Amino acid sequence: MGSQLIALSSRLTAHCYIIYNVGQTFHGVLFGSFLHLPYLWGTKSVKDMETTHSTDTTPPSFPCCMCNGDVAPRQQGMTLPGILRTCLAMLVLATFLAGCGRHGDFRQRLDDADSLMDSQPDSAYRILCSLDSIANGMPKSLRMYHWLLRSKAQNKAFVPFADDSLMSSVAEYYDSHGNANEQMLSHYIMGCIYRDMNLAPKAIEEYHEAVERADTTDSEFDYDMLACIYSQMASIYGRILIPTYEAEYRRKALCYSLKDGNESMAALECCLLSRVYILQNKTDSAEISILKARKLFDKHGETRLWLQLSGSLTYIYLRKTPPLLDETKAIIDQYERESGLFDPDGQLPDRHKSFFCTKAEYYKCLGKLDSAEYFFRKAMHDNMSHTSCNRIYHGFLDVFKERGNVDSIAKYSELYCAANDSSISIKDQDIAARMSASYDYMLYANRANRLELAHTRLMSAIVILVLAIATVVLGMIAMFFRYRKKTIARQAFMERQENNYKCLMAEYDAKIQALEDLMVSHENTIESLNSIINSDKQNYDDSVSNLKKHYNEKFIAYQGEILKLKEQIKKVAKFGTLSMENIAIGNMNEERIIIEIRNKIYQNDPIINEDEWRELTRVVGKYYPMFLSDLDNNDKITKSMARVCILTFIGFRVKEISALMGMKLQSVSNMKQEICSVLFGDNTARTLGKHLANRYIV
Repeated sequence: MGSQLIALSSRLTAHCYIIYNVGQTFHGVLFGSFLHLPYLWGTKSVKDMETTHSTDTTPPSFPCCMCNGDVAPRQQGMTLPGILRTCLAMLVLATFLAGCGRHGDFRQRLDDADSLMDSQPDSAYRILCSLDSIANGMPKSLRMYHWLLRSKAQNKAFVPFADDSLMSSVAEYYDSHGNANEQMLSHYIMGCIYRDMNLAPKAIEEYHEAVERADTTDSEFDYDMLACIYSQMASIYGRILIPTYEAEYRRKALCYSLKDGNESMAALECCLLSRVYILQNKTDSAEISILKARKLFDKHGETRLWLQLSGSLTYIYLRKTPPLLDETKAIIDQYERESGLFDPDGQLPDRHKSFFCTKAEYYKCLGKLDSAEYFFRKAMHDNMSHTSCNRIYHGFLDVFKERGNVDSIAKYSELYCAANDSSISIKDQDIAARMSASYDYMLYANRANRLELAHTRLMSAIVILVLAIATVVLGMIAMFFRYRKKTIARQAFMERQENNYKCLMAEYDAKIQALEDLMVSHENTIESLNSIINSDKQNYDDSVSNLKKHYNEKFIAYQGEILKLKEQIKKVAKFGTLSMENIAIGNMNEERIIIEIRNKIYQNDPIINEDEWRELTRVVGKYYPMFLSDLDNNDKITKSMARVCILTFIGFRVKEISALMGMKLQSVSNMKQEICSVLFGDNTARTLGKHLANRYIV
């Protein structure tokens, strides 16, 4: 009974696997499985399964899905154990099919959430969070996919990450099971986690790892994700005040967002890049970048977003010499008309009140100090950043300098200095904290790298030692069997040649004996004719003439056969030289330079130098001058091609040639194919050695 249950489970597993992969046709397979189960277990007769009556009493056989053989029917009739076995089989099959259906439904729900990721990340995140309990009962591939999408939605919904415990296992899984886009996404999310944990070095490391996983040759490559990675890296370098790196990665983010066709993101990157250029005092580059962003925003009808980011351009215009007041006025007027941010009282939200600073600076350049003071005061609000305070207080200071109001100058000088000191202090604390985290991380990373390097060196030494010993032993065994095989083959060859020689000599002796017998017969005939020459002179002359003619014909025929036999004997007599080329290749392989080159393969620097190439070329020319001459006289054979051809002729494999010449495996294969095409008219790389052996060795 136990063996029958095991067999049934195997059959059902196979059926479910077929049902899961075939998809649309699973109903037919399911129906067939239910029809065959009673029959396979002997609970249904053969006649009950036939659609027509047959007079043949031999029951038919049905193919078994697991053993590829035939299963003979059992006894007819329904028994209680048979009914139980059938019910158990149907229950197990239904369980499997229900599991397959649950998996498909869960995957569909994940795909639906992914489709909402860009437009409604909050909704996608809530959907994926609601699937957490279901995901625990899913296969590992679906669990990992669920957590990957959940983390992606969490990042897009701006929900901070707390730790990396879960996502690290997801990234490790996709490193060995995912495609390039999935691997890049997993490491990008890891970088975002470390970004939220204020671990800038680890975040940068994960972002670099994500970039290394990118495969831009793939037709389905996600350039938008790559642009986001570079943008995040630029933001981190911006926060720690390294504008050089920030500008570099902003430019890369701009490039890949344009390549993806996401011009809105490209425009935003242009705006952010212009701010970096302003910090670097590259105002011309900043102006070009912000104008490019304006062009892209206008192209897509996103004028309001452009106006919200136009502060960099007005900043540049107002600090030119002389200031570009008309252009600044045009931007201010457009902002007031089209931004849509003003309330009925003409006020702006606190985070957009920097516009009033821009307008105040504009009036200050016009000399309208009252208007400038009014808008500087209008720009003030609660919870202002130190950067905003710096700008406003500096503006007040300039206004009151123009007016000559000493008390106000003293007041705003103190406020400006206090705000500036606070801003620098906060930045210094932030930078110090980040540098401390970077130092701690690098310290532990260097310590771990040193331990790993020492362990790797020890293991490498052990592996090299074991491989060296194994190589020597295997080499000695291979040499012994090779020598033994060659000796046996040579002895067999010598015996065959000796037998051929004996046969040819016996045939030669038989032909000589036949010729001698013919000559004796002709001499006897001539003597008998001489005895009767006196009686019939004319008959005698005719007979002699015919006999001489016959003799000459036979003599010439036998002479031709004798010459052929002599040529065959000469060939057989030279059997000792038939393997001279094989001896030559053996002697050449025993040359010192070739032995040294074979040993170089197992060294750290196996590349052959020029002195070794000259010695190797001399040795090959010594044994096979015709081979070397053909390479030198062919204009289509380059120096590198000739060296690849020489190493192939000696017997080195593609991997060994790649190591000895410092070339890639594909380059060596391509070069062998080109050599084979030039010398033998064959475009196959692997037949080069065979062609060389047939032409110059055999």
